[in-house]
Amino acid sequence: MMRSVVMTAAMMTAGALALAGCSPGAPTASTETPAPKTAAAPAAPALPAAPLRPEGADAVDAALKAAQDYGAAATAELAGIDKAQARIRTLAGQASAAAARGDARGVTSARAEAEKVRKGLAEGLSALRTSAASQTTALEAALTLCGTTPELAAYEGCAALSAEQASMTATIEALGKSYQAAETAWGPERARLEEASAAVALGSLR
Repeated sequence: MMRSVVMTAAMMTAGALALAGCSPGAPTASTETPAPKTAAAPAAPALPAAPLRPEGADAVDAALKAAQDYGAAATAELAGIDKAQARIRTLAGQASAAAARGDARGVTSARAEAEKVRKGLAEGLSALRTSAASQTTALEAALTLCGTTPELAAYEGCAALSAEQASMTATIEALGKSYQAAETAWGPERARLEEASAAVALGSLR
């Protein structure tokens, strides 16, 4: 009888364990594969803060750009002066050749164009005197501004402006000399044009 009781108790225990395993609240082993962990991206290095511009830097930069633009225009102007001088020489030669052929119209046309080119040179010289004075004054004012504060004095734009002043001064001097040379060269070429005009005038009277 004792053996029967023991077997009965064992069967009841096994049944209880089986019921516990089937209970809805019982934990079950997971069959899902855990997702791999993604490594965090390294933080971007902090960019250095932009240097503060000193007060007055905008005015200095504007003056510097104006001076640089003036220098670039002056380079083209120098080439234009040389081209104008060459054109006058060519026209004077054409006038002389036309006079030799008795071509009064050719002489008149060449002389009129030569005088037009020479007028352009004279106007260029007048404009140079005005623009040079204005640009020099503006640049000097900006350089004076550069000396008002230690921050501006150390500003790179002021250093560049000082170098640009020397370049601009040399450019203005070169322009003045080139215009003066053109004016001097005009004398002999004008004489050739006048001689050609006189020659065809005399020829027409014969």
